[in-house]
Amino acid sequence: MSDMVNNSGYLTPSGLEGKRSPEYGGRAKIGGRMYWVSGWKNVGGDGREYISIRLKIIPVGPARKPCNSRKQPLVVDDDDDY
Repeated sequence: MSDMVNNSGYLTPSGLEGKRSPEYGGRAKIGGRMYWVSGWKNVGGDGREYISIRLKIIPVGPARKPCNSRKQPLVVDDDDDY
């Protein structure tokens, strides 16, 4: 949907199952940036149903690998024995 109108988006049933999985998924274009949209059905304190959403920026350009803080530090052998 690269031709999506700015400041608009959509949600469709995700088909995912699981306690933390969103019931809805989609995309939105806000301020020229593309976002993934996730939605969960909820019931408020007053008993009214609503859908809470989360937006996550869709990265542009080459994908980056996540930082793994558990990697071992690089060990450099400075010993000049050849």
